[in-house]
Amino acid sequence: YRLQRWDPDGKPLEIVSPPAGLPVGAITGLTFTDNYRVIAWLTVYQFAFAWDATAAQLLSPWMNHWAAVHSIAFSAADKTMFTSGLDGKVFGWDIATGETNDSITLSPARLPGQPLIQPVVYLSADCARAIWLNVSETEIFDVANGQNLFVVPSLPNASAAVQIGLSPDGTKLITSNRQAEGRPGSCIVWNLTTRQREAEFDVMSFNSAAPPAAVFSPDGSRVVIVGLRVQGGQKTIMFAGYDLKTGKKLAEVEDPTTASGTLTVTAADNEWAAAIFSSGRVTSVNYAKG
Repeated sequence: YRLQRWDPDGKPLEIVSPPAGLPVGAITGLTFTDNYRVIAWLTVYQFAFAWDATAAQLLSPWMNHWAAVHSIAFSAADKTMFTSGLDGKVFGWDIATGETNDSITLSPARLPGQPLIQPVVYLSADCARAIWLNVSETEIFDVANGQNLFVVPSLPNASAAVQIGLSPDGTKLITSNRQAEGRPGSCIVWNLTTRQREAEFDVMSFNSAAPPAAVFSPDGSRVVIVGLRVQGGQKTIMFAGYDLKTGKKLAEVEDPTTASGTLTVTAADNEWAAAIFSSGRVTSVNYAKG
């Protein structure tokens, strides 16, 4: 991901990084335009980025997001929209003009020598925080200055894949994973304001590789866990409601009819959740009464 310069006699001179703001990727080409000037480029997603390696000056056109937008949040205070992309970039936008008025550079906590990874983050609803699921840990950033605030510890089943979710007001983080290594699946809720663990409980078992998803009820008092069970070639979507204060399971609901494609779930209130399948099917389940 970097360039090395050498004397003709083999003496190493320096290591040069690409210009700031470019996507992280392998440098795919170098060419001399004269005895001193070198053009370098890389190709990421569907775009090529070229720069003068000697002057570290970008030569190709500058773009905002060069990959899909991952998360959007609106700040009511100053009428600004923030977007987070799969390219690891975060922008503030002036809603009235559609122009970018801020580019946020996130600064992950990393050890010296670790790869320069650009976090792909979820934005809290109040635009105050950015949340990055990094392997088994979750890192929280301050959107105003891009600095790392703190890291949420990993779940008990560190080897199992993790899913994260945010409360509607962006103040609570929920992390969930499936059972592994003899441990049951778990769900932990963190208060991002106080930086304290607010709840922790075991969740129902799933036998698919993907982690179960978890969503909050609008008032934050209940949680809906959604996962996949496979038995005899039959796929079944399982919904379960939990009381956040006690960790008690309220009810389970099975949906064996259309367990294919992607699924988006949102809790409408303290009883009902809506499930939207990529096949076009929409259904509602009562996660409190089954």
